Amino acid sequence: MSDPVFLPYIRRGLSQSVGVADPLSGPLPSRASVTATVDLVDSTGATASSSTTRSLAGPGDVRGIDEAQILRREPPPGTVDFETTRIAFVELLAPALPWLLTPAAPTAEGGLRPWLVLIVVEESDGVRFSTRSDGVQVLDVDADHVAAQLWDLADSHVWTHAQSSADDLDASLAAGRGEVIARLMCPRKLKVAHTYRAALVPAFDAGVAAGLGQPIAPGEIHPAWDLDDPAAVTLPVYATWTFATSDQPGDFESLAIRLRPDVDAGRMGFRPARLETGAMLPTPTEGLDMAFEFAGALVDPGEQAEPLARATRDWVRKELAGAIDAGQHRTEVPLEAPAGYDPADDDPVLAPQLYGRWPAGVETVPERGWVTQVNLPPAARAAAAVGADVVRQAEHELLAAAWDQVGALREAAVEIGRTRLAAEVADRQHARLASLDDATLLFTMAPATRHIPMPRGIPGVGGTSAVPGLLQRRGRTVAEAIAGDPVIPTGTVSAAFFRAARRGSAIHRQPTLPVPGAGVSGTVGSGTSRPALATRVAATFVSAAAIRPDAELSPAKAFRASFVPDGAVVTGQTMTRRASVAPGLLITEPADVMRAASPRTAAVAATAARLDGVDIDRAFPEDGGRSRIVVGPWFPDGLAPRLQAMSPELLLPGVGAFGMDRVRLLEINEEFVAAFLVGANHEWSREALWREFPADLSATAFASLFDRPGDPPAPGEDTDLHTELADVGVQESLRSMIGGEGSGTVLLIRAELIRRFPGIMITLLEPVDGNLPLTADGALIPERVMTPMFVGEIDAATRFVGFDIDPDDVLGDGWFVSLEEPASGPRFGFDGGRRGPRPTPPGRWTDLTWADVLQGDTEATHVRMGPLGWQGEERNGITWGRNGAHQARIAYQQPFRMVFPASALIVRHSQGPTG
Repeated sequence: MSDPVFLPYIRRGLSQSVGVADPLSGPLPSRASVTATVDLVDSTGATASSSTTRSLAGPGDVRGIDEAQILRREPPPGTVDFETTRIAFVELLAPALPWLLTPAAPTAEGGLRPWLVLIVVEESDGVRFSTRSDGVQVLDVDADHVAAQLWDLADSHVWTHAQSSADDLDASLAAGRGEVIARLMCPRKLKVAHTYRAALVPAFDAGVAAGLGQPIAPGEIHPAWDLDDPAAVTLPVYATWTFATSDQPGDFESLAIRLRPDVDAGRMGFRPARLETGAMLPTPTEGLDMAFEFAGALVDPGEQAEPLARATRDWVRKELAGAIDAGQHRTEVPLEAPAGYDPADDDPVLAPQLYGRWPAGVETVPERGWVTQVNLPPAARAAAAVGADVVRQAEHELLAAAWDQVGALREAAVEIGRTRLAAEVADRQHARLASLDDATLLFTMAPATRHIPMPRGIPGVGGTSAVPGLLQRRGRTVAEAIAGDPVIPTGTVSAAFFRAARRGSAIHRQPTLPVPGAGVSGTVGSGTSRPALATRVAATFVSAAAIRPDAELSPAKAFRASFVPDGAVVTGQTMTRRASVAPGLLITEPADVMRAASPRTAAVAATAARLDGVDIDRAFPEDGGRSRIVVGPWFPDGLAPRLQAMSPELLLPGVGAFGMDRVRLLEINEEFVAAFLVGANHEWSREALWREFPADLSATAFASLFDRPGDPPAPGEDTDLHTELADVGVQESLRSMIGGEGSGTVLLIRAELIRRFPGIMITLLEPVDGNLPLTADGALIPERVMTPMFVGEIDAATRFVGFDIDPDDVLGDGWFVSLEEPASGPRFGFDGGRRGPRPTPPGRWTDLTWADVLQGDTEATHVRMGPLGWQGEERNGITWGRNGAHQARIAYQQPFRMVFPASALIVRHSQGPTG
């Protein structure tokens, strides 16, 4: 964002002709006057002139302003945490308004007092706001409060300016496009945890009298109050609002520089745990060490949880797998106890859950693979149980959301039931056709063939307008050619076929495709008889009756030999070929008619056309079993907020001990995320089954622990799980569901900065030759900025931000972490944090502090230009107190960005687990 352009004032119209310069303090004429002169020339060349002097409107001609002219109030009304280092201001839509009625011209340096100013006061017994019966708002300030609550009007010209974003100032002003605005600032130093009231009031006594409806004294006008001779002040209020400051001092910059890498803390992301036995696991006969470490969703990079001791692992694997498998083999319980019934042995076993059984399609714990990895190791099983518990606690909410997704599922089930009933009745009639032979079947089904849909025309036709014209029916049909060809030997085609092929017959009405089966594909010429050949070639004439009906008659040697007289010489001729028939266009088997007329086929087709999103195979099972209509459903929101609502220590063990104003780099524990989501989906399937919700038990309803910015993701898009659980091979690893190679980098911050600035922008910066990725003018190179893939909050002051890059890559390539102040329009003020004043300004105006401009006076409430003694001090071409534009540039606060090397934020504690 380019720096704004500040202007000391803007004047338009006749006010530009005012000739008396503003002395910047003391009285002014009540009105400015301008003289207009007209020069006349007659036809003889004689000249004459006429002049007139007119007074312009002044501050005493205004009783109030339209609040629609106020474009922006800073801070906004009702703000409760405004920064104490900043300056309150208002922006006006009409850029010339603050100087429009000032009865003076600007000085040579651009100084010109406005006719209205902004003040910020604390309401008390000596500072009172009220509203008169005529609707005028009034502010009364007692004499002993004037010095503390009001500021020096001799400085009003330096705290008022215009700002332009237009390339052509004059054109923009003429067009009124809003690219140029006016700004009135109040140079008050705000205190922590105080409530203030800002007010727009007249700057001259004539404006005060006009606003209060009092007579205006003739002659000069004076400032509305004088700090050197304080007296009680009553002011009309043009506009007002209240705000409060934060209970903590500092701005973004001062809060950001408090941040420190959390290098002294212990391991984060792990907590000690112990495996308890005696419930679903037997007590081991020999003493085993049951201690292990539970790892949360976020952990220190490169750190591993301490597993169970090897002997304990082997024992747990055997006993837990046996307990799970025993619970999956459920025998039917008869109504009456059979002989030898023993409840301890024969009753179904209440056993541990087999997480992932439905998507994996298993009934026992496999030897290896993700089902084993999520069910047998205690840490992973605990993560799955946590996921299940999260879903269990939100079961009613989730079930209601799932039914909302289903929509008209019940109505669809009723329609499918009715359709199946009709199909079952029709099947009884249809079954009688199976006993018919082929000929009888075709004869019986002949009337139905016209209702069996067949492709029409030529398959694969292109979509251009020229293709239909090229491929339209031309010439005779195959049947017509066969029926009228005089060269077909007698007996080859029967009389019945000729009748079937005549115009208007059933064959003629069908699309122009070849007749199936045998047919004549061409003709041969009659030839010229040469008796000499008869002596060398035996007579082999075969009658037409000897031709097999299914023979393909082609003009080959065998075909010619069948009817050409001996000794004939045949001259080659062009012949007409049979067109090939596209596969599947013709019914060639009687069974095709049976299948086409199947009630189930018709029911399936009709249902598929009417009901969107229904699994037809489950609605109409081939074996005639019970219909089951199932849906996902799909819950796109991440479960991390629900998890941390249960306990932040489950999401990030050790976060409670994380210090204030600390930053730390972590990584995603992908095994926890995968196990957690397996458990969440498993519990949802159990809940859906129990509540008779028509869910696909193998479907993935939850695919994300962490929320992504933007719109909720569709299934399989931008989620933690890369694929549906049912599509993961049973032999695949648990981690392969999430990241496979590498992990994700997470930045953890706990600071007042987060609470005060929730819109803070946190990014990773890819270095250029080991340095910050900056352009020549100091801006970041956009291609080198990585934005977060998810953002979450532990509490109002603690935020974690995830990036799609492995921590090893962040460290190895020397990436940077950037914390950037949110952009919210221009801001003004001075830095905080310095207690003692400097006798002269610092080397850069951007380093100026409130202690400097108040000269260390802790009781001072406003900046006063005169006593400070810095008039004429210049830094980089900007002069203190010269005019409103220079002062705006000095007080302008650039957005602040803080950058850390990522390597400084990673804590290394160990080389890995020892178990």
